[in-house]
Amino acid sequence: MKLLGFGVFMSALMKTIMTILHIIALIVVNLLVYFGLWIPLVYMIITGILMLGGGLDLAVLDTNTILFYCGLALCFAGSIVITIRHLIIMPLKDMMNISDAKKKIKEKKQLEKQRKLYMSDPAKYFIKYEGEMPHDSHPVYLQTKKERANTLPPIVYRSNVDQSIIVHEYSNHFEVFREYNGKCTRIDIKEKPKEDEKKHKKHSSKK
Repeated sequence: MKLLGFGVFMSALMKTIMTILHIIALIVVNLLVYFGLWIPLVYMIITGILMLGGGLDLAVLDTNTILFYCGLALCFAGSIVITIRHLIIMPLKDMMNISDAKKKIKEKKQLEKQRKLYMSDPAKYFIKYEGEMPHDSHPVYLQTKKERANTLPPIVYRSNVDQSIIVHEYSNHFEVFREYNGKCTRIDIKEKPKEDEKKHKKHSSKK
């Protein structure tokens, strides 16, 4: 029984030692990778192999020795570059990404807030976000499906002079928009003569 207990104890002890060694090895490997020290480490391993093979003697100052120290300096320079990248560049990049993500979330919340305001009170929405009230014939003032159905949709077309200008032609007015970077902004509203109103109704009825 004592031998069995001792065997269990030794087995548990060996497992604990192996676990500790494994953790230490992982820490060392991560440090070597994080600070770029694996580059000079690999270089020194290759140097050791060459020294054992008799192809390199660092005790003798010759061309091979000079090349060795130049290569070692380049390895440490590479380690410094990797260290700077991990300690400075990547954290700054992560901070910028977090800042952009927060900005996008804020913009999304703002758009959702605008959408809810538009759905609940269109007139208030235009006062707050558009800078002016929409035209009297604007669909936002229609409250019922029947009223909405009786309102003719606009005829939409681009200006022949400036392709960035988009015109919405309603029965009694024009709404002029400018397209820039994929976004359209209303820049003008013009009343229509009575004759144009009749032409618009006639044109829409043919559709």
